This record gives sequence, C-alpha cells and structure tokens, in this order.
Amino acid sequence: MHRKNRRKLISRTAITITIFLLYVNIFPPESPFSFLGFYLLATLTLFFFFMIFLDSKSQSILWSLTIITFLILRQFHLENVLNILILASLAVTLAIYFSKS
Repeated sequence: MHRKNRRKLISRTAITITIFLLYVNIFPPESPFSFLGFYLLATLTLFFFFMIFLDSKSQSILWSLTIITFLILRQFHLENVLNILILASLAVTLAIYFSKS
C-alpha cells in the first residue's frame, strides 16, 4: 500500500476509534437504536483497524463481522463452545475460500 494511502487509512482508523469511544461514553444502552449504533460503529472501527494489518477489504470485512457476530451472541447469552466453534470454523473456511479466489 502506498505511503499516502496508509496515512489516510490510519487517520480514518483514529477518527472511527475516537467516534466509537465517544459514543460508548455518551449514549447509554437503553434503546435498541443505541445498540444498533454501537454495533455499526464497532463494525466500522474493526474494519478500518483490520485494514491496517491485513491490507485486504474482504478479509477485514470477514474478521470484523465474525467479531461482531460473537459480540451479538454474547449479548443474548448464546455463547457456548458449540456456537464459538461453528463461528470460528465458518470464519476460517470463508477466509480460505476468499484467499483462493
């Protein structure tokens, strides 16, 4: 990745992390819309964070959605060994599939 694009990506990541942290500290989790905003901002933050290290949009989307899915399962108290194994195996299978094509 070019140096100029890398700087732009790092600045976008810093901005989304700042917005995410402000959102978490300012808005209480009282309504479903606040949860929706939390998960959307968390997805964007994780996407830009993974873009720095993975340099692949598809891999960044995959891993950020995997983490968000785990957080949603955890919020609804559905995290158990079987669901975590299914989620991890699905993520690894999709990562291998998208890396081959």
